Amino acid sequence: MFLYRSLVDLTAVALLLLYGLLCGQMVFLRISWRQYWRIVPVLWKLRILVSYVRALVYWRVGEGEIAITYLAGVLTILEDQASTVKQKQALEMVYSTAMRMYLHCGYLEDATLLLIRANRVLQVNSLNAAPELDIHSAHLIRAGLIAGKLLRKAKQPSNTNQHDDKKHPNRQRRSGKIIPFPKKQPKRQKGGSH
Repeated sequence: MFLYRSLVDLTAVALLLLYGLLCGQMVFLRISWRQYWRIVPVLWKLRILVSYVRALVYWRVGEGEIAITYLAGVLTILEDQASTVKQKQALEMVYSTAMRMYLHCGYLEDATLLLIRANRVLQVNSLNAAPELDIHSAHLIRAGLIAGKLLRKAKQPSNTNQHDDKKHPNRQRRSGKIIPFPKKQPKRQKGGSH
């Protein structure tokens, strides 16, 4: 059964790589072949090589969100299993690939969260995908994004009357009984006209 499953996985990887070659250049790997062949045995043993290659191919053909979804599953499995040095190296490479995908798709908050997660798991200060983005910058970006969300939330109008009253303190509250304002009487002139 294991041999059959391994052959199916190997066939799927080969077909996905062929598909990636037909759709574009091998630029989608964006890592040196030496590094790639270093992580292949690790991903193969954990049975996540197909998902990793599938994520790379989807990213190459322009489906970044789908690629990120596949890579999230790979990251979850690798984080749970990372105990040896090779597994930690593979995890760092997958973190770098995921960060590149997040930044390419415009998910800055997710990229900073990924770097914070990588720091917690691997104790790294930056990843190869964005060496200028270190852990301190990631925390600052995260704090700025949270502050921006809080400011946007504070500026949104609320439907409650209390909020409206605070905005307009001179505004009278409506009550059930309307009291009319007395009409002004015209002034009479003193000393009549002759």
